[in-house]
Amino acid sequence: MKIIIGTSLCVLLDMIIKLLINMYFYDCNVNLIGEVVTFSPVLNKSISWFASISRITIGAIPHLFLRIVIFILSLNVTRNIMKKHTISRLVFFALIFWLAGCFCSLIDQVFFSTSLDYIRIRGFFTFDLKDVYISCTEVIVIILAFNFLRRKENRDTLSKMSNIDFVKKIVSYLKFTNNMRKVELKKYPNFHKK
Repeated sequence: MKIIIGTSLCVLLDMIIKLLINMYFYDCNVNLIGEVVTFSPVLNKSISWFASISRITIGAIPHLFLRIVIFILSLNVTRNIMKKHTISRLVFFALIFWLAGCFCSLIDQVFFSTSLDYIRIRGFFTFDLKDVYISCTEVIVIILAFNFLRRKENRDTLSKMSNIDFVKKIVSYLKFTNNMRKVELKKYPNFHKK
């Protein structure tokens, strides 16, 4: 429930900021840190960061489909993490920021077919709060990975795992059903017998 509330608040904040900018501040151009960081609203027609940087036109429908798939998988991974683990505060915030970033991205695509970006770093790119959420998630994941690998017992466990075991472990978080066979056997004890 806390993750749902946190994600909803982050999404709401992103939407309110974009609504206010669209209504009152779209034509503003303000220097925030010298001329390096500026408030410069612009509609990002490239739809995604990758398409914008690489200057490749992928199209709205493939982008929308990809965002829907990522959002559904993200919800499922979050559910599986919550079922399998007691999560730390860092993981809690990583999940909130990731889900909020994915959902904001999906909303931008569905309702606006573009993204309203408003913070510009001169010579690099323009971004919005949704991008900050996703970047925060990336930073937290790096911190978590570093903390995990810092412990010798964790490194030993990983080194003993085969590549297939490692892939199976990752795929277990993507599964939509948890041990369906076990559920069937519990409900129907003679199910496997002929």
